Amino acid sequence: ENKPATDAPNDWQQDMLNQLNTIRAKANKPPLVLDARLSKVAQQHSVYQSSISGITHNDVGGTLGARCTAAGLKWKSLGENVASTAPDIPSVLMVWANSPGHYANMIGDFKLVGFGQNNRYWTQNFAVLF
Repeated sequence: ENKPATDAPNDWQQDMLNQLNTIRAKANKPPLVLDARLSKVAQQHSVYQSSISGITHNDVGGTLGARCTAAGLKWKSLGENVASTAPDIPSVLMVWANSPGHYANMIGDFKLVGFGQNNRYWTQNFAVLF
């Protein structure tokens, strides 16, 4: 079910959520809700990307689907954006918004979102849960 796990978000995660939801509002899309489980998966993925000094959608935990399943999420649909080198939230959101595939995730028909960041390796995970 699409009820988020709500640990208190980090300030930067709340900032990214607010900016992302502003982008979604301009596209007439409803706001996403920050989910602590998705953020944990995203954070682990950003740490992994930093450790290999490269961006990827797969890590030692496998695909996004495998990582979310391992985290106990019963998901219906998922999406993921990754990026590196952007120095701050507005910059990384601009990079993603200017890429059709990434923008499609940002304004997609998802309900929940989680964010990770480590040494300028950024991850957004999007989900609809059963």
